[in-house]
Amino acid sequence: MNKIEFISKLDYSLKGITYEDKKEIIYDYEEHFAVGIEQGKTEEDIAKALGDPKIIARQFRNDYFIKKAEHNKSAGNLVSAVFASVGVGFLNLFLLPFLIAAASIVFSLLVAAGSVIISLVAALGSVLISFYAAALGMTLGGIGIILALFAQPYFPEYISIDINTGSAVFLSIGVFCLGILSFIGTNKFSKISCIWAKGCLIASYNGAKKCIRGFYMWILKYLKMNVDIITRKKENEDA
Repeated sequence: MNKIEFISKLDYSLKGITYEDKKEIIYDYEEHFAVGIEQGKTEEDIAKALGDPKIIARQFRNDYFIKKAEHNKSAGNLVSAVFASVGVGFLNLFLLPFLIAAASIVFSLLVAAGSVIISLVAALGSVLISFYAAALGMTLGGIGIILALFAQPYFPEYISIDINTGSAVFLSIGVFCLGILSFIGTNKFSKISCIWAKGCLIASYNGAKKCIRGFYMWILKYLKMNVDIITRKKENEDA
C-alpha cells in the first residue's frame, strides 16, 4: 500500500469527525510518510509500519466521540461513543452485561418514579375536583332553597316544603355560606397542593437529571477504562 492509498483509506474511514480534526490527523500521517521517505524508506514499508488505516481511523473516532460526549453531553453523543468503542473492539464483553443491566435498572427506576409522581398528582387532582364539586353543590343548594321558597306559593303541587319559612331561610343561608366557605377553603388547599405538587415535580426532575447524569458519566468512565486496558495491552505486545 502506497501513501495515496493509505491516506485515501484513512480519510474515508474517519467518518463523523469534523473537517478540521480530520485535516489535522491526515496532516500528521503525511508527515510520517515525509519523515520516512527522508530516512530512505519506501511508502509501502512506512504504510506497513503504521498499520491498517481502517483500524487507525476507528481508534481516532473512538477517542473523538468519547471526548465529544464528555464536552457536549447528549444521548446522541453517548450512543455514538458506545458504537465507536464497539467498532474498535474497546468494549470489555465481560462487563458489557453489567452495563446493560445497570441501564435497565436506571430506566426502570425512572419509569417507576415517574409513575408514582403522576399517580399522586392525578389523585390530588381528583380530590380537588371532588371538593370543588361539593362546594359548588352546597352553594347551589342554598340558592335552590331560597328559590323554592319564592316559587312554592305559585307551584304548590310541584314544590313542598315541610319546615317553616324562617327555618328554611336560615337553612338556605347556612348551606350557602357553608358552600362559600368550602369553596374558599378548597381554593386555598388547591394553591398549597399545587405548590407541593410543583415542588415534587421539580425535585423528581432534578433527581432524575442527576441520576441520568451520573449514569452518563459512569458509561464514559467505563468506555475510557476499556480504552486504557486495550492501549496498555497493545503497548505490552509491542514491547
